[in-house]
Amino acid sequence: MEEVKEGLKGKFVHLHLHTLYSALDGAIKIEQLAENLKANGMDACAITDHGVMYGIIDFYKTMKKKGIKPIIGSEFYISPGSRFDKKDHYKQGDDTNYHLVLLAENNEGLHNLYKLSTIGFLEGFYRKPRIDKETLRQYSNGIIALSACLGGEISRKFLKEGYEAARNAALEYDEILGRGNYFLEIQENGIPEQKIVNNQLIQISKETGIPLVATCDSHYLNKEDYSSHNILMQIQLGQVGDEKRKPRLKPVEAGKEVKLEARNQSEGDVNGYLAREEDLDDLSRDTSDTLDPAIMHSRSGKMDYSSMLYVKNPDEIYNDFSYCLEAVENTVKIAERCNVSITFGVNHLPQYEVPEGYTLESYFRELAEEGLKKRLEKIPEEKHSIYWERLKYELEIIIMKGFDAYFLIVWDFINYSRKNNIPVGPGRGSGAGSLVAYSLTITDIDPIRFKLFFERFLNPERESMPDFDIDFCIRGREEVIKYVSQKYGEEKVSQIITFGTLKPKNAVRDVCRVYNTPLVEVNKLAKSIPDGPAITTFKKAYDADPELYSRFENIEHGAEIRKHSENLEGAIRQVGMHAAGVVIADRPLVEYAPLSKGPKGEVIVQFEKKAAESVGLIKFDFLGLKNLTIIDEAVKRIHATVDKDFDVNHLPLDDEGIYDMLQRGDTSGVFQLESTGMKSLLKRLRPTVFEDIIAANALYRPGPIESGMLDSFIKRKHGEEEVSYAFDELKDILEETYGVIVYQEQVMQIAQVLGGYSLGAADMLRRAMGKKDKKEMEHNRNIFLYGDESRNIPGVEKLGKDVQKASDLYDLIDKFAGYGFNKSHSAAYAYVAYQTAYLKLKYPKEYMSALLSVSIDNIDDVVKYIDECAKMGIKILPPDINKSFYDFRVEGEGIRFGLGAIKSVGQAAIESFILEREKNGEYTSIYDLCDRMDFKSAANKKTIEAFIYSGTLDCFGKSRHQNICVYISALESAASRAKDKEKGFGSIEDFLSGEKEEFYPDVEELPAKELLSREKEILGFYYSSHPLREYNKYIETFSEDMELINGMRSEGEVVVAGMIKSIKHHITKTKKEKMAFLELEDTKNSVEVVVFPKVYADSLMHLKEDNIIAVKGIYTPNHEDDTGSITARKIMTLGQALEDNTGSLKITLDTDKSSPDRLFQIKTLISRFKGSLPVKIEFIIENKYRVLMGVSDEFCVCPETEFLELLKKVPGIVDIEFIPADERSYIRNENEMIDTWSIA
Repeated sequence: MEEVKEGLKGKFVHLHLHTLYSALDGAIKIEQLAENLKANGMDACAITDHGVMYGIIDFYKTMKKKGIKPIIGSEFYISPGSRFDKKDHYKQGDDTNYHLVLLAENNEGLHNLYKLSTIGFLEGFYRKPRIDKETLRQYSNGIIALSACLGGEISRKFLKEGYEAARNAALEYDEILGRGNYFLEIQENGIPEQKIVNNQLIQISKETGIPLVATCDSHYLNKEDYSSHNILMQIQLGQVGDEKRKPRLKPVEAGKEVKLEARNQSEGDVNGYLAREEDLDDLSRDTSDTLDPAIMHSRSGKMDYSSMLYVKNPDEIYNDFSYCLEAVENTVKIAERCNVSITFGVNHLPQYEVPEGYTLESYFRELAEEGLKKRLEKIPEEKHSIYWERLKYELEIIIMKGFDAYFLIVWDFINYSRKNNIPVGPGRGSGAGSLVAYSLTITDIDPIRFKLFFERFLNPERESMPDFDIDFCIRGREEVIKYVSQKYGEEKVSQIITFGTLKPKNAVRDVCRVYNTPLVEVNKLAKSIPDGPAITTFKKAYDADPELYSRFENIEHGAEIRKHSENLEGAIRQVGMHAAGVVIADRPLVEYAPLSKGPKGEVIVQFEKKAAESVGLIKFDFLGLKNLTIIDEAVKRIHATVDKDFDVNHLPLDDEGIYDMLQRGDTSGVFQLESTGMKSLLKRLRPTVFEDIIAANALYRPGPIESGMLDSFIKRKHGEEEVSYAFDELKDILEETYGVIVYQEQVMQIAQVLGGYSLGAADMLRRAMGKKDKKEMEHNRNIFLYGDESRNIPGVEKLGKDVQKASDLYDLIDKFAGYGFNKSHSAAYAYVAYQTAYLKLKYPKEYMSALLSVSIDNIDDVVKYIDECAKMGIKILPPDINKSFYDFRVEGEGIRFGLGAIKSVGQAAIESFILEREKNGEYTSIYDLCDRMDFKSAANKKTIEAFIYSGTLDCFGKSRHQNICVYISALESAASRAKDKEKGFGSIEDFLSGEKEEFYPDVEELPAKELLSREKEILGFYYSSHPLREYNKYIETFSEDMELINGMRSEGEVVVAGMIKSIKHHITKTKKEKMAFLELEDTKNSVEVVVFPKVYADSLMHLKEDNIIAVKGIYTPNHEDDTGSITARKIMTLGQALEDNTGSLKITLDTDKSSPDRLFQIKTLISRFKGSLPVKIEFIIENKYRVLMGVSDEFCVCPETEFLELLKKVPGIVDIEFIPADERSYIRNENEMIDTWSIA
C-alpha cells in the first residue's frame, strides 16, 4: 500500500459525477449531494453530466451555499472522426463516439466549455451532441480533461485494438490539452473489464508520464439507492415487469471489443437530448453508446447494473485505491486548480435603438403619452386626470428602475405584429395591470376601469424584472420570433429549455409500469395522489392526504413501489423546449450560457428559465394561442361577406344576448368556457355582467371549488346567502364579488385600506401569504395589526380600526389567499372569452367555420363542433370535390365540409385539386378527376379512395361502389396518358373521336353498415349517419346522457348505452385474469368503461368493436380533466337492457297497410327472439280507431338489434316503442280500447 502524503490524508474530491440532469441516467439530487459531501468532510465536488451542462447553475449555487467548492464540467462525447461526419459507424462496427470528462479550471475554461457544448449540439449532433478533436484543440485553454469510463477512447482502444493503440490515443490527448491538463482515469466499480483496463492505464502512465486520477463515476447517492437507479434505467429503456430486455454487455476477453446493446428505446436520445428529426433512430435500432458502460457489468453471462456507482466517502476511496494513492491525491490537486466564478444579478438586456434626436427615456415617454391620448378618445373627459396621474406614476417607476428599454423592446415586436396583421392577445398575466402597457397597446385591457394594479406587475419595493406574457396567433408566433432574431442578431436570441420531472403522480405511474402493475390499480392509486403546482414532493402529498402512505399497501409490491417512487421524485423524465420563453441578450448568448438545439432546429439555451434569468438573460414570453387564430379567421370571413367594418376589439360588454347564451351554458367553442364543468357553473351562476365572467374564470379551479368559495359566490349573487363586510371600507373592494375574496388584487387593496400599506408592500404581503409559512404569517399579522415604522406601514391599530375584527379578517384572508387569482390575467382572458361568445352568437356560420378550420387537425374537436353546428341549426354540407376547399367555408346557410379533415389526404394534394378546378372548371366524373390529377403532387390512389369513401365524389352521380370498382383502372389510364404526353405522344383516344369511354359496372350500392364503417375510417367519425341513430329513441328510454355523466362531480351509479369505439384487453398481474378498457360512444360523446375480470368473463361475447351494448356501473369522476370512467357491474346487449329497464314493447300496426298474415310474421319473429319483455300491439283501424292488445305471456321478447331491424321490415308497422315500466295506462283517447289477445 502506498503512503499518503502529508496534508492529503483522508482527502478526496469527486470529479466524475452524474446528477439528475443526466436525464433518466443520473439519480443524484444536488441538494442531497451537498448534505452528503458536507457530512463526509468533502469540501469540493464536480458535476459532469452526460453531454450537457443543464444543471451547472443549480449545482454551483447549492454547493456555494453549503460551503463546498463547485467544479464545473461535463462528460463530453467525442466523435472518432469529424463532428460533421454523420455516417452510422455502428453499422460498420466502428465506435459512434467516445466519452471524455472536461472540467473548467478557470472562467476562460468555463466559457470554452460553453462553446464546446454548443458546438456539440449545433454542429456535431448525431444521436448525441458530439465534438471532435479539432474543436477540443481550439477551445482547450483553461480545461482539465479526464479519460472517462469504459466508454472513453483509451479504454475502447485497448479493449478493441490493444495496448499500443490505447497508449497512442492517450499521448494524442495529452498533446491536445497540454502536459498536466490530461489525466488517465481509473475506477473501482466491480466490472471485470475495468480491472483489466486499470492495469493498462497505470502502465501507460508509467511509460508516458501522464498522471492518473481516481473517480467513482457516481450515478446515485447511496449504495442502497442502487435498486432505485436500476428502476430508473428500466424506465429509460421502457422495460416492463420481468421482461428480459435489459441492456446486454457481452462478456469479453482482454483486447476484445466491449459492445453495449440497448433495445426498445423511445425516439430520440434516451438521455433526453433534443434530437433533430433526421437524427431519430428506429425504435428497435441497437446503439453501441446508449448507456454509460460503467452502469453495467456481466456476471456469469447475465447482465446487471453495477451497484458500486454511488458517492463513496474518502475512507472507501482510500480502501478501493490503496494500490494507487497518487490517483486519489490528484483529485485534490485538480480541485485546487479549478476556480470558477459565475456572475449573477447583472442583466444583459440589449440596447434599444431609438430614432435620432431622442434619448431612450424621451422616446419612451413620448410613445406612452401619445398612446394614452388615443386611448382617452373613448373615455369620458372627467376621468382623464385619473389616467394621466397613473401614467406619470408608472413612468417614473419604470424609468427609475431602468426598464424603459424592456418596455420598448416589447412594444417594438408587438408593433411589428400589429402592422403585419399578426393577432396579439389583449393581455396575459399581471402585465394587464399596467397603464403604460395599455397606452403602448402592449395590452388591450383598461386597468383603471377593471381595478387592476401596476404593483401586481412591477413592484416598486422589489428588485425584479418585469415579465410580460404575450399571446400571439399560432400561425404568426414564429414569424415574430424570427423578426426579433433578425433585429437583434440570431446569435443573441434563443428559446429556453424545459425539463419534465417526475412528480409524485408520474413517478408512481412510471415505477408501477416497470412492476407491470395492472393499469386499473395504477390509475386508482395515481388519481388518489393530491395534485397541483404545490404538490411537488411526496412529503407534501402525504401532508395533504395522510392516508396516501397506506394506500400503497393495496397493490402488489406496494412498499417497494412507494420507496422507488420517493427516491426517483424529481428525476428528469424528458427535455423539451419552453412553450413561450425567448431570451434576447446584448452579446452572443454563448458568452453567458451553453446552447442546444430543438426538434425543428431552434437554438435553445441549456439553462432552464430561472437559471437563465439568474445569469442575467432576459426572458420574453411569446405564447401561441389558438383562439386568437380562430377569432382572426372569423373576422376575415365577416369582413369578406357580412360587414367589412366590424371591429372585434371594440365590442359592447353589456349585450344581453351574450349573457343569455352564457346562462344557458351554450358555450361549446367559447374560449375557456366550454368544458362540461364550466357549462354547469355558468348555468348556476347565471352571469349578467362582464365582471361575472372574470370571476367565473378565477373561481373555476380546485381550490375555490373545494373550499366552498365558488358555492358561496353563487349563493350571494342570487341573494341566497347574506353579503356582509367586516369593515365598511371593504364594500368598494369586495362588492363586485359579493363579499368573497376572489382576487389577489383584493388582498392587496384590503392591506392598503385597513393597514395603511403601500400597494408595493401589499403585494409583498400577498406573496408571503401564498407561501403558507406559519412563522412568516404571524410576523406579517403583527405588521398588519400594529404596523412597521421601518417600512412606513402604520397598521390597523394606528388607523383606528378594530384590532380583533381585523385579526379575524386576517385569518380569513390567509385562508383564501392561496386560492386568490390574478385578476389582471382573468380579466384579459374573460375578454377573449367574450369575443368568442359574441362571434358565435352574432356571426354563427363565420365563427363556427373558422373554429372548425383551425381545429382541422384534431378530429375530436371537429366532431364536437360539427355536433354543435347541428344544435345551432347550421347545416354541415358534405365534402364535395367541386365545392369544398381545404378548410371549412361558409356556403349559403350552411358550412361546407373542409377536405383537410379527411384522413390520408395531405394539404399539398388537396390544394393541387383545387388549383386545377379553379383553373379549368369543375370535375365531371372520376375519370375526369384522374385525367386532370397532378401526379407530381402528393396525390395517389389512397387519395382517390379516401375521396370516394368520404362522399367527396358523390357529386358525380355514381354510387360509391361504382366509383370504387373503376378508380384503379381510371388512375392507370390517366397515368399512362400523362406519361405519353410527357414524351410528346398522343393517346389512342386522341386518334379516335376524342370521346373517352367511361365504364361503370351495374352494381348495387355497398351495404349501409359498410358505407358508414368506411366513412368513419376515412373521416374519423360517422358523417352521413351513425349506426346508433336508428336506435336512439330506444336507448333514450333507459340510458343516461353521456355528456351529463362526464359532467358529474361525484361518484354515482349509472346506466348508459352506446357503441364500443375501441377496446383494450389486459391481463392482471397477480391472477393472470383477463379484463378490458372500453371507450363507449354515443352519437356525440364518449366515456371510458373499466371491465374487471368477473364482468369480462360474463360478457366477453359482447366485447367487440362497433357492438352496441349497455353498461350498468359506478361512474368515478376525474377532476383533472372533467372526465372520468365507469366501473362496469353488468354489461348487456341492447335487447337485454331494454328487457331489464322498460315495461313492454308496443308495436303499432296500420291495418289499412297490412294483411292478416303480418301478425304471424310478428309471431314468428317474437318466437325467434324469446325473452321476458311483454309485447303489446296497437292496431290503427281506418286511420281513426286505435285498439291496444296485449299478447299472451308466452310470447315475450328479447328485443335485440337484429329483431328490431327485421321488425321494421314487416309491412304495415308504423311505429315501434318501448313503454317505461311505471307507465300504467296506454289509453290515449275515448276511441282507444285495451284487451288481451293471443296469436297462438
